[in-house]
Order: sequence, then C-alpha cells, then structure tokens
Amino acid sequence: GVCVVGVKDRLLGQRVAACVVLKDGYDQKQAREEIINHCKKSIEEFAIPTKIEFFDELPLTNMGKVNFTEMERIMNEKKKESKNNA
Repeated sequence: GVCVVGVKDRLLGQRVAACVVLKDGYDQKQAREEIINHCKKSIEEFAIPTKIEFFDELPLTNMGKVNFTEMERIMNEKKKESKNNA
C-alpha cells in the first residue's frame, strides 16, 4: 500500500512524501528507484515525492481506510527527529 502526504518545508511550504508498505520480497532500494521512475513518467516534477519512507503497515481509520492525517503527523515528526539528530 501507499499514501502520499505533505511534509512541512521551510522553503516551499510543503514537499511531497510517499509512505510505502512493500510486498514481501521487495528491496527498498529497488522499490525507491521504481517509484521515482514511475512518477517521472506519470506526473509533473513538482508532484514527485522528495521523500520515500517504508513502513510495515499504514495506520487506518475506523472505516478501514488509510489515515492520511496520522501519516502526515508521523512524517512531520520523522522530519523533526532527523533534523534534531543531524
């Protein structure tokens, strides 16, 4: 599964981030390359994810749909953590 969310960015306001759950047997590096190549062929450059994170599962709403609000919070929290550890 996959969801795409906005991650806060000081320069642009927001950047596109993809949150991906890989199927068994997929390599993260290979998957990252395939995702970027597919996006380059399919969508405008500004919409191509600048960050791709892999997860074991995505949070779901009570209705069983991906909880985009929670994923956005998680991705922005990850950004803060990586910035603090830099």
